[in-house]
Amino acid sequence: MSTVLAMPVRPTRFAAGPDLPAGTYHVEAVVGGYNTVVRTIGSTRWYPLTAGENPAWRLWSSFEDALRWIENQDNYPSDYPFWGR
Repeated sequence: MSTVLAMPVRPTRFAAGPDLPAGTYHVEAVVGGYNTVVRTIGSTRWYPLTAGENPAWRLWSSFEDALRWIENQDNYPSDYPFWGR
């Protein structure tokens, strides 16, 4: 059974990917049948954003697409620049 997250309309905190510890990555279901990637650092959860200015949450229509995003980063997912919570 998947976890359903109720994500806020806009992120309230931001961080540049390389400025955060690497953490661990997994895919979670969100409301509306979409999926997102979660970067967990200790007990804090960060989510990828679409941009630095006026960002929104990055969402994928399937678990497989979100997992592929983690696996297909050029370097590491931690290098992705836009994270929020």
